[in-house]
Amino acid sequence: MQDFKSKNGFIIFWIVAIALLFGAIVIVTPFIPAILWATVFSILLYPVFQKLLNKGWNRGFAAFVVTMVPAFVVTIPLAVMGTIAGVQVVSYAQELLQHQGSTTTTQSSVLRTIGEELDKTAKPLLEKVGAPEVKLADLLDKNKADIAQRLSEPLSNGFKSFMFTIVTLIMSLLTMFFMVRDCHNMKDAALELVPLPRKQSEQILSQIANTVRSVFFAVVIVAGIQGTIARIIYRIVGVPGAIPLALITTLLCTIPMLGAPVIYVPIGLSLLIQGKIWQGSLVLGVGFLVISQIDNLLRPLFIGKRTNLHEIPVFFSLLGGVLALGPIGLMAGPMLLTLILAFVDILRLGKESSGEIEEDSIPAAT
Repeated sequence: MQDFKSKNGFIIFWIVAIALLFGAIVIVTPFIPAILWATVFSILLYPVFQKLLNKGWNRGFAAFVVTMVPAFVVTIPLAVMGTIAGVQVVSYAQELLQHQGSTTTTQSSVLRTIGEELDKTAKPLLEKVGAPEVKLADLLDKNKADIAQRLSEPLSNGFKSFMFTIVTLIMSLLTMFFMVRDCHNMKDAALELVPLPRKQSEQILSQIANTVRSVFFAVVIVAGIQGTIARIIYRIVGVPGAIPLALITTLLCTIPMLGAPVIYVPIGLSLLIQGKIWQGSLVLGVGFLVISQIDNLLRPLFIGKRTNLHEIPVFFSLLGGVLALGPIGLMAGPMLLTLILAFVDILRLGKESSGEIEEDSIPAAT
C-alpha cells in the first residue's frame, strides 16, 4: 500500500511539473524575441558595464546608462529611419496603385507607362527575333489588378514586421536593464541548474558570447558593404539624396526579411515611371542580384573566420534562425549552433575519458 501511494505521488508530481513547465512555455513564448534581443545586447555591452563598475558607479545607474546605448544607437534610429522609409514606400505604392482600378484613363496608368517605356526599349530586339506584336504595355494593363494586389501584400506584411520589431526592441531594453544589473545573481543560479562542471559551463557561455560578438561584427560590416554599393548605384543613376538613402539602406540591411528592397525597389520603379529605363533597371538589377544576395555569402565567411566554424553550418543556422524567429534569429541560430557543438564536444570528451578509464582497468598481460 505504501509503495502504491509512493508511486502515485511520484506520477502526480511529474504530471504537475510537466503542466507547470508547459504553462511557463506558453506564457514566455510570445516574449522570446525580446528576451533574445536583451540577451544579445547584454552580451555585447557587458564589458562596458563592467568598466563602469570598476570606476565606482552604482550598479543600477551603470545598467541604465548601458541600456540607453542600444536605445539611441538601434531603436530610435530604426524607428525614425523606418518611418521615413515607410512614408516614401507608401507614396510610391499609392502612385502605382491609384490607377489600377481605372478603365477610362489608361494612358495615365503608371503600370501602362512603364510598359510603354519598356516596349520602346525592347522594340528593336523584338523585331529582330520576329515578335514585333508583343506589347508589354497591354500585358501589364490587363493584369494591373493582380499586380497591385501582389505589391500591396508584401508592403502590408513588411509594415507589420517593422512595428513588431520596434515593440520587441522596446521590451528588450527593459529586460536588458535587469539582465545587466542582476547578471551576477542570474549566472550563479543558472550554472547551478546545469548538470555540468562549472568550468565547462563557463566555457560554453564564453563560446556563446564570442559567437554573438562575431555575428554582430559580421552584420555591421556586411551592411556597410551593402550600403556602399547602394550609394554608388544611386550616384550613378543620379538619385537625389544618395547619401541619406544609402545610410537608410545600410541600416535596413541589418534587418533580415526587410532590408534594402524597401528602399531600392521604390527608387527603381520611380525611375522606370519617369522613363529612365536603364537607370531603373540598373537599380533593381544590382539591388536584387548583388545588394540582397551578398550578405548570404559574406556573413557566413566573417562569422566562420572569427568563430572557427565551417561556413555551411553557419549559413544554415543564420537562414534557419531568421525563418524560425525573424530578425533575432540572425543571432539565435548561430547561438544554438554553438550550444550544439559545445555539447557534442562534451560528449566526445566524456566518451574518450571513459575509454581511457576502461583501458587502464584492463590488467596488463604478463
